[in-house]
Amino acid sequence: MSHSVFNFLWIISIALFLISCSREESFLLEEDPNLFVDDSTSVPLTVVAYNVENLFDIDGQAIFNDYKPQTVDRPNGYTATKFLTKLENISYILSTINKGEGPEIILFQELEADQTPEGWHGDLRRFLYENPEVTVRDMLTSNRSAQFKQVPAEAWLWRILFEAGLGEYFVAVGDSYPDPLGYSFPHVNATFSKFPITNSITHKTAGGRGILEVKIEIGEIPLIIFNNHWKAGASSEESELIRTGNARVLRSRIDELLAEDSYYDFIIGGDLNSHYNQTNLFPSMKRTGINDVLKSKGNEIGLISDPEIDLYNLWFELPFDQRYSEIFKGHHSTLMHLIIPQGLYDYKGIQYIDNSFKVLSLPGVNTDKITGIPIRWNNQKNGYGFSDHLPILAKFKTIPFTVQKRKVFLDNPSYEPTPPSRPVKLDYAHMNLAMAQSTNKIPMHTPLQSSYFYNKVLLVDSIVVSTKPFQIKVHNETFTIWSPNKKLLNKITSTYIKDDSLYFYGQLNQHKGKWQFVIQHPTWLDPGLFLQSNSKGKKQTAEHN
Repeated sequence: MSHSVFNFLWIISIALFLISCSREESFLLEEDPNLFVDDSTSVPLTVVAYNVENLFDIDGQAIFNDYKPQTVDRPNGYTATKFLTKLENISYILSTINKGEGPEIILFQELEADQTPEGWHGDLRRFLYENPEVTVRDMLTSNRSAQFKQVPAEAWLWRILFEAGLGEYFVAVGDSYPDPLGYSFPHVNATFSKFPITNSITHKTAGGRGILEVKIEIGEIPLIIFNNHWKAGASSEESELIRTGNARVLRSRIDELLAEDSYYDFIIGGDLNSHYNQTNLFPSMKRTGINDVLKSKGNEIGLISDPEIDLYNLWFELPFDQRYSEIFKGHHSTLMHLIIPQGLYDYKGIQYIDNSFKVLSLPGVNTDKITGIPIRWNNQKNGYGFSDHLPILAKFKTIPFTVQKRKVFLDNPSYEPTPPSRPVKLDYAHMNLAMAQSTNKIPMHTPLQSSYFYNKVLLVDSIVVSTKPFQIKVHNETFTIWSPNKKLLNKITSTYIKDDSLYFYGQLNQHKGKWQFVIQHPTWLDPGLFLQSNSKGKKQTAEHN
């Protein structure tokens, strides 16, 4: 049989399989009239996982130098104003959910573990009602900020969300403890819920932050939330050995719940520092935490029909090229996760709303409108940006009646038993560069080396001021040039000499504390954009590579 005929028959067989599954689920729905009971009393739930990238408080005690107080010797140190900027930015992002009301449940990562707990009374409501006439902005921008320096990050975050109209949350914060492997973790996880948190426990993991387990009561319906932040270094085999240990702790607890009830309602979320297709991306890793130990899969059909599959990763809800919560070295990355069991696909307790998973990307706000790259936090000036991770969310609802073993009808169900083995690469060659802001139109008195322009793509009109090192000047500021395309970079640095004009599209960022423009692709250096040389009178050109 020819390969083409074989492939055609294989495609047809898969299509028939998917259709048969859909028809089977549809039949089950029609078979039981109880499934059509009015569910207008259902309670909606939006669950968000958000790594906020180092939300540190202002007590002056910090492990990272960037978050130690600003001094003459540390001009870019941390200040109450920078902390306020970060709080307001997080609040704004979350206020775009549910028409300003915000999510019902939030899994935060990278809140600072309080370094001065002895100065905090631990009562969130007291923090609010002792100072009802004073806003967070007032507290952090006046000379009163020292009065509140012992307040931990989660309390400030709780209050800023309240002031933004998102309501009052119950809060559970993970424990901070010495790591048995000797790693230093200044962070804790925190879970915010608009429904009562009736129990919380931190499961210790070697080489990772503790896994925060909370039990939430929605009316009389219980829901378990696992808030994770595993060991960093997704491509590192050494780090993967630690993540498999992180995963074993979580998997052991999940097995306990499933032994109690195979349809137990729980959600796994947070920053697992692993890709959804970790095993396929890194075949040299003998065993991965997320896929081999935790057993996260991409087969949604199998989840509700195959007893060997009990966890479904919601990244598979999205088309392949839309799966990313970070951009790392020009490639899509999926370190943030929401993973659910088959218990959220039945008609009992909590039910996942099919196809509701999404990445909270707001072009021009928390992502660059040209590249789609997250606008991460920057400690310059008064602070700017959000996080190097984009929040992810999914929607759920409570079920006011019980038919446990009936499954929801799946619309366009995922069926990827073998996930892709390559990440998506950003297509820098075909981006809409016409949206880039021109430095010709930026007022001379507005510094480019400010947090506002950080990570943004600009149309740059510059003059070469030195070749060793190769530096350019825009307005009165000096920058270096870099490109991931070595041939292009060599072409630029060998063609242009001092006093030449250089006109290009560049992404502004920093490297080792120095400001630079990154020319991501040869098309960002269009020969038609070159200006006349100021020094030699010759027209400079560069070939596309």
